[in-house]
Amino acid sequence: MSGMALIWAANVKGLKPAAKIVLIQLADFHNKKNRPVQSKRKAFGG
Repeated sequence: MSGMALIWAANVKGLKPAAKIVLIQLADFHNKKNRPVQSKRKAFGG
């Protein structure tokens, strides 16, 4: 888990609620040791 990723995801503006939940869940699985989750905002309807 990355605290910075969670804070960033929580502060993203302009997303629908369901997309924001998905983004927060992805941020929660971010791991600096392994390959981090990388997605473009477009994938979430933004």
